[in-house]
Amino acid sequence: MKTSNQNCIVFLSAHKATNILNWSGTLNSLLRSLEARGGATMPVVALDGAWLSTMAKQINRALFFLGVTFDCQLTTLYAFLAGLFTSARLAFLPSGPIVAVAASNYVPFLITRRPIVYISDATFAAAAKLYPEMKSLPRWLFRQCDHHEALTLRRATYIILPSKWAADSAKADYGIAPEKIFELPFGANITKDVVEAHYTPKRIDSRDVQLLFASADWSRKGGEKAIDVCRALQSFGADVHLTVIGRAPEHIRELDFVDFKGFLRKDDPEELAQICDAFQKAHFLLLPTQADAYGIVFVEAQAFAVPPIAHEVGGTSSAIEHGATGLLFPLAASPAQFVEGILPYVQSPAMYEQLSRSCRAWYLESAQWSRWSDLVFRLCRLG
Repeated sequence: MKTSNQNCIVFLSAHKATNILNWSGTLNSLLRSLEARGGATMPVVALDGAWLSTMAKQINRALFFLGVTFDCQLTTLYAFLAGLFTSARLAFLPSGPIVAVAASNYVPFLITRRPIVYISDATFAAAAKLYPEMKSLPRWLFRQCDHHEALTLRRATYIILPSKWAADSAKADYGIAPEKIFELPFGANITKDVVEAHYTPKRIDSRDVQLLFASADWSRKGGEKAIDVCRALQSFGADVHLTVIGRAPEHIRELDFVDFKGFLRKDDPEELAQICDAFQKAHFLLLPTQADAYGIVFVEAQAFAVPPIAHEVGGTSSAIEHGATGLLFPLAASPAQFVEGILPYVQSPAMYEQLSRSCRAWYLESAQWSRWSDLVFRLCRLG
């Protein structure tokens, strides 16, 4: 890439990156990391399609009343308009590369010669195989989404993905050259200073096992299975407590071993402190997810030295290395098989503490957003 006249980075996303609730906070984390890396010499200009997305949602509501239930933001017409309006906005900005994040309905029809670094957590093809709701898209819309993904990946100068699962799909499903693709683990979407303020080294006592379930999607994240694993652990004499952050059915909230916290927002300092306290007290994050492109919450658990426990599905094996930075089980594993893998760590404080320290080391050494901004600057030769 040429370095002359490059005096800003354009951060392109479908939603406002300044809102830490959008895309689980990943947009905000990436934006802040680039801003910190660029400083005054390489400012970052954030462009988003929030207004266009709001308009599309209004159209979706109108279509719903007419009996049509697809999301018009997935259509080629929307991608064309998004590309056209974004291109017009780019014309008034200083030159420099585009960092486009999860924006495969914005990049395909961009009119620009700027280099593009594309970032996402999955390809459309990989996600379509993983998430049941995507398999039910109308055939014509499915083809359009897949075409947008192909155009985006081909237009990108470089592609950064957090998992081998996503990178393999880019190569196998879209024929992207391996040299264009870079794998880098996501960071935590709780700032490092907040993590450090709440972090304490972990100890475990087999008589008191503190588990944490954190998700707004009880069903897809395996909430019922998490309850079954807790009961199976109790059958071995462990005093198990499960803290639930997010959403859960009423009958779950009433269980004597469940401490239901409800949905907690990271943009509220008091509620963020409650999230951090839950990680601080937990021995394991138990999230037997049925489908996950990566799982930022696994990294956040590791930041607090909490080993995450999950299914090996989608990109989770890039977030968790079994026996080193957490525990992974096959999707078909029974609660008894989960317990068989967990018990050795519950019964051996030394084993548990080693696993806990390894999680923390992985976070400190590998799962940092600063590594993403460093890679973007290196690829774009920004100094």
